[in-house]
Amino acid sequence: MSLQNGWKASGWHVFAYQSMMKKTYGEDVSAIDRQAKADLAQSIQTLMQNPEEGKTYLFEKMVSQWDEPTFMSVWITKSVEPYAAPGRLTDLVYSEAFDSFYRFAEGALVKILYFGFLLCTASLLRRRTEEQMLLPLILLGGVLFHMIFEAKSQYVLEYLPFFVPLAAYGAWASANCVGRVIKQRMRKGGGQGDR
Repeated sequence: MSLQNGWKASGWHVFAYQSMMKKTYGEDVSAIDRQAKADLAQSIQTLMQNPEEGKTYLFEKMVSQWDEPTFMSVWITKSVEPYAAPGRLTDLVYSEAFDSFYRFAEGALVKILYFGFLLCTASLLRRRTEEQMLLPLILLGGVLFHMIFEAKSQYVLEYLPFFVPLAAYGAWASANCVGRVIKQRMRKGGGQGDR
């Protein structure tokens, strides 16, 4: 499942695979296990034999998760049969106008978080302190984990709270750095004008 190309995106859950396994093997868990392992080995072999295809696949898998700004919060529910008649709020949320606005607003917020995180990363890499342990937690625990296992952008949502303080720290550290540079230039400029 985690190394399959489906109609949704690279590495995303494909229910058709589960249906095919159940149809073929019924309740024979051992047979399903053997087939799943064989399919996984085949997928790994294919990616290793075609490194460019493997890079493209993993890149698309990563981007499809981390660059979908709504994290499936609306469109995943559109395909579910409602248990009651939808109300006016539901009609509004599922409308194209709301969807466009929501995607724009969420996209802007996510880009701000990611940019702040990038600034934080630059700051922490310069300082070389134990604070750098936060980066492996997010990068290895988030990106790499979901590169190996099943992908869905909703899984990324749980990592966003980690980005908020790091993005704030990145903005603060960058503002301090810019402030120091401005002060240094003002001192240099002021000193030359007095001569």
